[in-house]
Amino acid sequence: MPRSRSKEGEAPSDDYGWRWGEPVEGGCNNVKCKFCERVIKGGITRLKEHLAAKKIECSTLSKCLSRS
Repeated sequence: MPRSRSKEGEAPSDDYGWRWGEPVEGGCNNVKCKFCERVIKGGITRLKEHLAAKKIECSTLSKCLSRS
């Protein structure tokens, strides 16, 4: 169940995936990956797919880390 934001930049829910992403201000369901700084459209579930490379168009975590 989503919780209301009490502080700016605070995660909008208790989902564990927010450890690796942060909400983008002004972007509905946009999340920024903390590893590669890429803005993922589609919410926290899509960010987790990005990190796990679940979909073909998602980059792998190793690619994200190699950019650092």
